[in-house]
Order: sequence, then C-alpha cells, then structure tokens
Amino acid sequence: MRLYLVRHGQTEWNGELRYQGHTDCELSDLGHAQAKATTELLSGMACNSCSLYSSDLSRAKATASPVAEKLGMTPTYEFDLREAAFGEWEGLSFDEIAERFPEAWEQWREDPIKAEIKDAEPRADFRDRVLGKIDSIVRHHTQGAYGYLSTGDPADDGATTIKDVPEAIIVTHGGVVKTILAHSLGLSFDGYWKIRADNGGVSVVDVYPAGIIISHLNITHHLESLGGGDRGDRVL
Repeated sequence: MRLYLVRHGQTEWNGELRYQGHTDCELSDLGHAQAKATTELLSGMACNSCSLYSSDLSRAKATASPVAEKLGMTPTYEFDLREAAFGEWEGLSFDEIAERFPEAWEQWREDPIKAEIKDAEPRADFRDRVLGKIDSIVRHHTQGAYGYLSTGDPADDGATTIKDVPEAIIVTHGGVVKTILAHSLGLSFDGYWKIRADNGGVSVVDVYPAGIIISHLNITHHLESLGGGDRGDRVL
C-alpha cells in the first residue's frame, strides 16, 4: 500500500515556533496557499481510487479540503491522526519553554519518550496511537492481508509482486509524520529529531507484505515560490 503523508499548511503559531498540540489553530494565509500547492502536487501523484484521511483538527481539515475537492474524495477525519497533546507547553514558543522548563526541555530534546511535560500525552501513548491507526488503515485497504506493524524484510520477493496496490493520502501533523517515518526506518523514537517534515511537505511510504520502503522524503519543491517555510534545526 502507498501512503502519502502530508503535513498541514502553516499556522500563525507555526510561524512563531509555538507548540500547538491539540490546540485547534487555523491556517494562515500562507498555510492556505501551501494547501493549494500541495493539492496540485498530489493530483499528479495519487491515483483516482486513492482514499483520503485527515486529523480532525482544523489546520489539517483545511489542508485536506482542497485535496478532497480537486480529487473528488470524501475525507475520513480521525482523532488518532492528531498531533500529540503537549499540555502546559501548548501556546509557548521554543525559547519560552527552554526558559521556563529547562530540565524538561533538555530531556525532550535528548530522549522524548522519557520527557515529563505536565498534562501532556505520554510519548509512548502518542506513538502507539499513531502507529496503531496507520496499521488499521493499511489492514483495512489490504483486506487484512498485511499491516503496517507486521511486515518483514523489504528485500523479499513479495515486495515486488503486488498488483493493484491501494493508496491513501494522510493529512496530519509534523509529529505524526515524523513518528511514522522514524518507525518506517527502524529508528527508535529519538530518531524523530533526525527527520524533517515541513508545512505542506509530502513524504511517500510504500508498505508491502515483506516490509516498508520510503520512496520520497519531505517533498517541498512545490512550495518554493511561496516563501515563508521553516528552516533550521528547530522544526516542530
């Protein structure tokens, strides 16, 4: 199965490097422009029978909306595709968190699974929620023939003998995209920090009975004329 992983367009808080989590932020004008550009990209990549899933938060739904209209899809909105809940960190910038919670911030950067953030969703629970939902989507579209969490070695012959491979576009959040990609690469959860997922960026993951292959990572060329993208090492 082919998964198109789409990070939602930019919000005002993204531009200010603020943690959003479950806070229901709207897209900025730039974010809406990114959503339209990403729609055009996907229209040339995805097949007509592709399915569309989205986080149920407004910024993801607004990114999925033009995709649904352009490709004639009906989105399925999923709570389990939400970003992690960051508790008392939501609404704070990177610098504000580092100043107010220096020990927790350092732990978050070094070993996110063990980071203690008041009222936040435990990272292990977040990981299990996200990966479990992706597994459920894959199993649904492959009639239970295989899942995302039960694949083997992609070098096996089974990886090249699938016909009529189903496809799904998944519009979600940076943390969700990076969690899926880290798992696909066989990285531990701290591998999260080694992966970029820009607003409006698209990554492509192929899930076979024999294993998982990342075909494209953080495609952003369609956004270059818009400007305003996140750069540097502090990307949510």
